[in-house]
Amino acid sequence: MSGDVRFSSTLDRLNQRGGGVRWQRAALCIVMAAIVIVTMVVLFSTSAGGEDTQWDPKDLLKGVHESHLRHRDIVYQVTDGNEDLMILAHGCFRHPTDFWQQSPLCPTCTGLPEERKILLQLVRTMDVVAIGKEHTCWAEMDLEPTVVTLRGFMERKAYRRVFAFGISSGGSFAGLLATRLPLAGIICQISVLSPMAIEQIPQSVRVAYVHMDRDHRTGRLVTDQAAKLEKRGHAVREFVVPPISIDARFFSNSIPVISEQQSKALYDALVKGKFLKDGFLSVDVTDRSLLVTLKQVRVREGLDDPLILNGSAILEELKRAYGFHEITADHFQSALRFIQDM
Repeated sequence: MSGDVRFSSTLDRLNQRGGGVRWQRAALCIVMAAIVIVTMVVLFSTSAGGEDTQWDPKDLLKGVHESHLRHRDIVYQVTDGNEDLMILAHGCFRHPTDFWQQSPLCPTCTGLPEERKILLQLVRTMDVVAIGKEHTCWAEMDLEPTVVTLRGFMERKAYRRVFAFGISSGGSFAGLLATRLPLAGIICQISVLSPMAIEQIPQSVRVAYVHMDRDHRTGRLVTDQAAKLEKRGHAVREFVVPPISIDARFFSNSIPVISEQQSKALYDALVKGKFLKDGFLSVDVTDRSLLVTLKQVRVREGLDDPLILNGSAILEELKRAYGFHEITADHFQSALRFIQDM
């Protein structure tokens, strides 16, 4: 099944009979206007860091399959013409179904916002397979059965390059995968690679770290580990995500099912409850008073969100804004380009 998305537009030829230069000038004006519009769309559809955050649900639904392969739950999306593969390893208490929106092809998928933004940047050029570790964190004991599962999946298609992206314990686990699978690069988010991986991964594996500014401990560990890898000859890059300010459109800009009115209601509640300081979230999402406030807005605005950790779009975005330990699409495109050596 092809996952190619083709966009085409046709500018009809102008009938120049009797129009002469006037029609030529009109045609030139139309072309110039189209260039300006396309340029504006590109500029306004990217974030400050140049990350593509445009949503196209069609890209997230083509060729999606939910399956159980050799003792592991997986969700994958294969597209004709893609030559590279990205392996996704979720964080603790998360699921491979978090990356895709719910559909007949994936009825148990939840499509959390950051996961979907990351996925959209991948499916245009790469096949994607997300592996599952139910209800707990990844550990070394998971390596063998996961490698068996992924090798079984990779037998279906000859890939030019294989990469891995892992979050939290999944980031550490991605390093372990590189000791058993021919990975070209790793994106390790809000974590460091397993110590065992540091000693064993081939020198050719490129490593990008993405961590959050408030998490000083992880930041120190990343800096130390990156230095060790560089000494071993690896290409390494570190990306730091700062806390994000929250405004009236923060939620509607990140979560497609939330309207601007609902987003403003959430923002107003945060301001009224004094949970923001200079526009930045001043408490973690586990704060009881914050959760009570959010639940009140949920009822009043009819929001369809469970407001539970590891399953809530609103809490995921608030944790991302807080900037301590949460999956994020920020800097993902830059990290991806680095491990692809682009």
